[in-house]
Amino acid sequence: MARESPAAFGFDPPRGTSHPNETGDYVERVLILLVFACVLLAAVLVSGLANRTILSTSVLFLVAGFVLGDGVLGAVHVAADDDVVSLLAELALFSVLFTDGMRVALDQLRSAWRLPGRALLLGLPLTLAVTALFARYGDPLGTWRHRES
Repeated sequence: MARESPAAFGFDPPRGTSHPNETGDYVERVLILLVFACVLLAAVLVSGLANRTILSTSVLFLVAGFVLGDGVLGAVHVAADDDVVSLLAELALFSVLFTDGMRVALDQLRSAWRLPGRALLLGLPLTLAVTALFARYGDPLGTWRHRES
């Protein structure tokens, strides 16, 4: 089995450095992934407790992000356009969909497909269209105008 390089995950060290740890950006990205993995492990460990309360394990990620981010400790700095943000978003989406898929029985899926089917076939395209229209014409941050020029 071929081993993937860190560059496959957006963690390639800048050119001209002899060792990846010479750059703060590389170390910061690895730190963010390490923090994410630790919080994910903690969420798995307390998931049984969370099922008996009104809180979900998502709150754990929210609190960890606030405490470790610029809000309190400032240990982890993440900009919205960092590659690691999209990577973590994909990992989070995967974990949510995977756990939801584990909980659904085939009998439940066969008997109750109409409402989710309507939401998927009608609601999703409608939501995408409204969001795209708002982003294009109600663009308060000027993101679309910035990309066109």
